[in-house]
This record gives sequence, C-alpha cells and structure tokens, in this order.
Amino acid sequence: MKVIWTKFSEISLLEIVDYIEADFGVLVAEKYYWEVLETIDAIEINPELFPIYQNPTNT
Repeated sequence: MKVIWTKFSEISLLEIVDYIEADFGVLVAEKYYWEVLETIDAIEINPELFPIYQNPTNT
C-alpha cells in the first residue's frame, strides 16, 4: 500500500512540528517528526495495523 500525502497534510505536519519545536525544543520536534514517518512506513507495509476509524455519530 502506498500512502499519499496531500499538500494539506504535509503543511499540517510541518505546522505541528513547528508548534512542538516552539514549546518543547528541536529534539522533541525532530523525534515526533521521525516517529510520524516511521508510523506511516509501518502502515504502508501492514495497513491492518491501524484500521480505518469511523465516527459512530457520522454513520
């Protein structure tokens, strides 16, 4: 499975990383960034790790 990042998701991730960096420092922000990418890699290899969530109020 290939995970496709939208432009919005790329910008959102970078905004989150910037926020973390401002509040907690560069090392914490970098750790978060790489953990997100590692999680995405794991999902690409095994999509069953994180099943699709459906909000029960929207079904």
